[in-house]
Amino acid sequence: MAEVFSAAWAAAWREEINQSRGYRRAGARWDDTVVFVMSPDPFSGGPAERGVLLDLSLGQCRDARAATDGDRAAASFVIAADPETWRSVLAGRLDIVMAIMQKRFSLRRGTMAELLPHASAAHELLAAARNLVTDYPS
Repeated sequence: MAEVFSAAWAAAWREEINQSRGYRRAGARWDDTVVFVMSPDPFSGGPAERGVLLDLSLGQCRDARAATDGDRAAASFVIAADPETWRSVLAGRLDIVMAIMQKRFSLRRGTMAELLPHASAAHELLAAARNLVTDYPS
């Protein structure tokens, strides 16, 4: 079990993505870098902001790692939410595209118009993440 958005969790997510036939098909036209960010929980005094960079290339994930400030600045998309919203998405109770449209997620970099053509691929990325045994910070 790896803690969500840690380096070990990111590596496991990469493996899941690259084993996913659904992602291979849905992501066949997506060649971008995406950083998913979990903001700190303002109520619990939990860990600082953390993120995962995915380097996506035409149905494959070339790299997945804990995101740096440089990754956040250079990524095509930076998508952020609080821990509770991420729990809902990773549990399959909340759709990420709908959550962005409802402002539960912040699209810090990139636009909705640029992201929408990749909505199916984004769904498959998160479906792969749901296969991981995940620990959440307290």
